[in-house]
Amino acid sequence: MQDYKLKSKQSFDHQAETYDHDKNGFHARNLYQTILLKTKRFPLGKVLDVGCGTGALLEQLLKVHSGSSNQFFGLDLSNKMLEMAEARLLGKATLVQGDAERLPFMDSSFDTVLCCDSFHHYPNPQQAILEFYRVIKPNGRLLISDYWKPFPIRQMINLFLPYSNDGDVKIYSQKEIMMFLETVHFDITSYEHTNSSSYIVIAKKGF
Repeated sequence: MQDYKLKSKQSFDHQAETYDHDKNGFHARNLYQTILLKTKRFPLGKVLDVGCGTGALLEQLLKVHSGSSNQFFGLDLSNKMLEMAEARLLGKATLVQGDAERLPFMDSSFDTVLCCDSFHHYPNPQQAILEFYRVIKPNGRLLISDYWKPFPIRQMINLFLPYSNDGDVKIYSQKEIMMFLETVHFDITSYEHTNSSSYIVIAKKGF
């Protein structure tokens, strides 16, 4: 069995110093503006960015929501990415090395959990969704934005992903994402394609 997590960690450790301006981070960078617009529509509260990378999204969230009582946390598997994030954020967010499928946080810790362009790296996506649900407070929100392609392009990509050295696991259809969320009783607020290669889904945890 492939060790996707080790591949992801090694790949992102290698990419860390150039991720913010080269092709590796291009897709993620194109998601930030949509995420920022969506987060303006509800109170953020205590925020966790899962797969925070170099902290670029957290930095932009801090600018948009400056002067508020929000608290910001970031988690990533790559130590090198976290080093870049620490240099960028200068203590304005709490950064933790960890695994999305085993979040090192107490139950009901966060009002908002964000997952930008990392969900397709998780070997057990349903376990990650369970962890997101666990750490979100009642009435809190989950926002996932990630890579997407229509069938049959998606199917072709998924045939070749196991041969990637970057730890990519699978590109998911809308139906699969909905199933992951509904299985743990998230209430799906919205799902939309933001461009030809991306989707964003927002879900709410009930009381």
